[in-house]
Amino acid sequence: MTFLDLVQRTIDILDVVDRDDEEMVKAVKNAINVAYMTIARDKYRPEKCETVRVVDGKIAIDKLSECYVSLKTVQSVGGMRIAAWESVNNIHISPSYYQVNVFYYYLPKALEGDFDVPVIPASAVDPYAYIYYAASYYFSVKRKHAEAAVWDSRYKNLTDNIKEVRSSFTLPVKRWQ
Repeated sequence: MTFLDLVQRTIDILDVVDRDDEEMVKAVKNAINVAYMTIARDKYRPEKCETVRVVDGKIAIDKLSECYVSLKTVQSVGGMRIAAWESVNNIHISPSYYQVNVFYYYLPKALEGDFDVPVIPASAVDPYAYIYYAASYYFSVKRKHAEAAVWDSRYKNLTDNIKEVRSSFTLPVKRWQ
């Protein structure tokens, strides 16, 4: 479902009289992006694999192409798993590697263009989760709390079954000196 589809279906739910009100459309787009980021941060983190260069046993996090959230795993180019640990600005591995594959979770970019599509697959997160969250958020901002509660419960019904990503369940790794 495209960003335009998400916006139009949310406006349909809101039952707005003036569908061309720019402020209302902007608020709905903002609400959908809040929903998108909330789900990407809390429920279903998208993951990416990049082949990166290692310098002195360090991989600079700010050199990765996406907005880094947490490390999933590091593998050699041949596919062998490598022990790694994170610091504030780097991922640390053995200095004997020159190039590795880094698998990490990231926060996607906000939806902006009408034909942008969420990177989270519809098979993992029903697109109506964004719509229901946006409706709840919109009604909450408008101080219509009863309506907001209805749409919030529908959002929670859709997202309660999403398997949450837990990246903090890792065993400690021995660090090199």
